[in-house]
Amino acid sequence: MLDFGSYRADIPTYFLPNYRENLLEKLLPHTWKESDRYILFIYTQNRDSESNRNSGNVKFFYSCFDKRSGQLYHFSEGTDIPDDEYFIENPVPDALPFLLSYSDIENNQFRVYYSKKRLEKLIRRKEFASLSPEQQQKLKVLQNDLEDNEVLIMILE
Repeated sequence: MLDFGSYRADIPTYFLPNYRENLLEKLLPHTWKESDRYILFIYTQNRDSESNRNSGNVKFFYSCFDKRSGQLYHFSEGTDIPDDEYFIENPVPDALPFLLSYSDIENNQFRVYYSKKRLEKLIRRKEFASLSPEQQQKLKVLQNDLEDNEVLIMILE
């Protein structure tokens, strides 16, 4: 159970327009992906909307909970990078970055799916420059070699 304590939004604050200004300090669940071992979740401070993104009035918190150890990890706290743009660099030399918006759970495993078009988008992103030269080259080769009807799947364990 996720308990935001005093930062939890009550029903009037969340749904009624007259109370919406109170959401600026409230934490709201955004995304929840769960396997047998991990829970990957995103929550926001304030409501995620286009106007709040444009004005900088929404912050994203990226977290992972390890059910076995009981440990909670934050990848990023209070960033303005939304989940469709956020990725986590992968320290494994030949591995792909972990893009949250491309991830899913299948057979109790986190999987990230990459099509030729998705790899092309990744290569054009500004964050691509932060990857090691080896990873950059690997992504370019994979994107070039992948057929339009093929998909790469990265399984996280």
